[in-house]
This record gives sequence, structure tokens and C-alpha cells, in this order.
Amino acid sequence: MGFGEQTAYRYEHGDIPDQAHNTVLLSAKSVDGAQRLLSQNGHNLSERSASLIKHRIQDMIDDVDRKPGSTHTLEDVEADIPSATNGYRRLSLERVAALVHELATTCHELYWTKLQKAMFFADMLSYERFSCSLTGLSYAHAPHGPVMNRKDEIRYTLVDRG
Repeated sequence: MGFGEQTAYRYEHGDIPDQAHNTVLLSAKSVDGAQRLLSQNGHNLSERSASLIKHRIQDMIDDVDRKPGSTHTLEDVEADIPSATNGYRRLSLERVAALVHELATTCHELYWTKLQKAMFFADMLSYERFSCSLTGLSYAHAPHGPVMNRKDEIRYTLVDRG
């Protein structure tokens, strides 16, 4: 992806990427973005690493072919394999709802920004103590603190489900 070893190490161990790196990470999740990153930075990879990435891109293409015209819904995200981006836990909307409820009943003047920060710190504390996040949410770096990826969709889904 063009990151230095120290940067990759920090992200693998829980640091939140800055805006530019977050954009690169998000682009790597799409077929076009992954292919572009491979063409830009493939010369820095071993033959084996480049081959593994090419196979992963082909898997991504095959997934798109199996689901023509489909969008990446929250149910798809809930089925995602645990990884460093989600704290090594699948997204669980039930856990998200339980944490939101607990924070809302415990914290005074809990606004949306404060809620996201509190959820991030709860996930990070869980990760520190148990090596996996509490909710499976993934977060992005923002000027006023961590922000949940797909925050609006998650918020509306939780409201819709009561």
C-alpha cells in the first residue's frame, strides 16, 4: 500500500490511520483500488506476496460476479471475517445496541460524537484485555476523535430495529 514498516506495525497494533492512510486502506477493499495499489507498489513486494494479492483480487472479482448488482449491506459486514480492522471480532449489532444502551443509561449528556468516542474506547479496552474488540466495529480517524465506519447506516439500522 506504500506504507512504511513502522506505519503498518502501528496500524496492526491498534493505532488509527490518519485521513490519507484511511483513504488508501478503504480503496484496497475494492477490486479497482486493490489493482491500482498493486500496480503502484507491486515492485516493492516479493513474488510470493504479489501472487497472494493477485489471488485475493481474483477472489474479490469472483465474489462480485456471484452477487451482480448487490450492495455491501450491514448483513455482509456482520459476515466479514474477523481482522485487525474490526478488532478480531465479527460485527455484532446486538453487542453494539447493548453498548449504546449501557452508555446512554450511564453517561450524562451523551451526544453522537461523545458516544462514538466512548464506544471506541470500550472496544479498545476490550481489545487490550481480551485481544478482541467488544462490538466488531471498525473506526476511522477524524478531527474530533474516532468515528465508526458506516456510522449513519449503523445508527439507522439500530433505530429501525428498536
